[in-house]
Amino acid sequence: MASNTEPSGGKSEKEVRREKRIRWVALLAAIGVTLVAFWLLWYVSHREPVAAPFTRVGGATNVETAVDASRFWLTPPRFVVETSATASPQTMLAAAQCAMVHDAPLLFSGTNSEQKALIKETISGWPKPFMFTSQDDLTSCVQGGRLADLNNFSTLAVAHPVVQLPKTRPRILTQPTLAPVVVFVAPLAQAFLPDVAVGMALGAHMATLKNPVSLVVVPRYLEADPELEKQLEGQHGLVSGGVVLGQIITVPDDTRALLRQLLTSTDRHNWFAQVQAVLTSVGPVTAALLALIGVGAAGIAGKNLITERPTGREGRTRRKRRAKRERRESKITTPGSSATAEQSITIRQRVRRFIMSVFSPNRPTGRQATSAGAYWRTALDKNQEKDQEVTVWLRSGTRVAGKVSEWYPSKVEGNGQTGVLINEVLQLTAATITKDGVQHPEGGHYEFVLLSVEDIELISKAAPDKGNVGTK
Repeated sequence: MASNTEPSGGKSEKEVRREKRIRWVALLAAIGVTLVAFWLLWYVSHREPVAAPFTRVGGATNVETAVDASRFWLTPPRFVVETSATASPQTMLAAAQCAMVHDAPLLFSGTNSEQKALIKETISGWPKPFMFTSQDDLTSCVQGGRLADLNNFSTLAVAHPVVQLPKTRPRILTQPTLAPVVVFVAPLAQAFLPDVAVGMALGAHMATLKNPVSLVVVPRYLEADPELEKQLEGQHGLVSGGVVLGQIITVPDDTRALLRQLLTSTDRHNWFAQVQAVLTSVGPVTAALLALIGVGAAGIAGKNLITERPTGREGRTRRKRRAKRERRESKITTPGSSATAEQSITIRQRVRRFIMSVFSPNRPTGRQATSAGAYWRTALDKNQEKDQEVTVWLRSGTRVAGKVSEWYPSKVEGNGQTGVLINEVLQLTAATITKDGVQHPEGGHYEFVLLSVEDIELISKAAPDKGNVGTK
């Protein structure tokens, strides 16, 4: 009758089953961690660009810049404002306020025939422009406008504004943070503000699309105002993009690139996007470490399950099969067989010798050294003379004379007479050493000398009537 408490390594079957369930749980958990890690790697590698995209709007002069900005009106506007390209800064800003109220593009009168032709072509099919000549025209212009619709349009509160925007109605609200859409403008000079005026009209028009818009007036080179640069870098709102407006000579490409780098958002709409933004710099490393940990844990858990020692009849059968397989792999040829030396080597030894031959091609393998030693010993043993006196020349040029004492190791590898002699070292007694025709110090006489078989180049034996050629 089977027992429920059959021991297995000092544990009952109940304990073994419990440990097995724990190992399965560990394996499944490790696989889950691995899958999550690889998902993180994919998610981080496919994240959205952190730099906010900006559209460059600008021409060679303020006339062309205003025309380019008017192309944001996809349908013909109901009102158009036009003022002189050489008007005063106060007149230009007042004209911009007029355009803000009526959601109208702001244009500048051309100063040459080409610019006039460009203006005429632009307003073709549009209403006749309202000619804004002075600040006095603002009062009559704002009548019938949409003052209440400018709540989505604001400017960033800065410590040292580059330009003082109008404080009279309609005025632009001041906010401590940026809106999702930003219009950057830069004045060509303190007394020349056409680009700022066009930016006011363009920002108000973009705000009518139900998207909050911020107008930020920056210097031509952003590095000139470190406080503003630091303030922009600290804006972590959801900035999706915007416009960099100004003449080509007013806003260099370096300023545009710097603005994109500064406005990098860490806030997202969902939790996964927030994790992505936080792990922007360390995400790939973290995911790779999680993947390695998961793979390692899965391998260990799987190995424990595979190598777990089973109990009962099934366990005994498996152990017998494994023992039989190990004996077959480590089997050595029996005495009397005609197997070669290579057949008497186990599979593990063959693999080790193959690896050594690949990574150390200049180093003789065990079989090469064995064959050389066997040949030296076989040749010397033909004489069957005890204490043979020989002279050995080494590959280094050194000559050693003495009596053959022993070969090490002198036993065979394997069983019986079919094994191969492993002769790695030759011992000579009563030896003398001569190098370059000069005997070695210490009198040149030694009780014994050990010579590596690999270093032997030649072995000779003196004729009976010639004495020992190794001594003087």
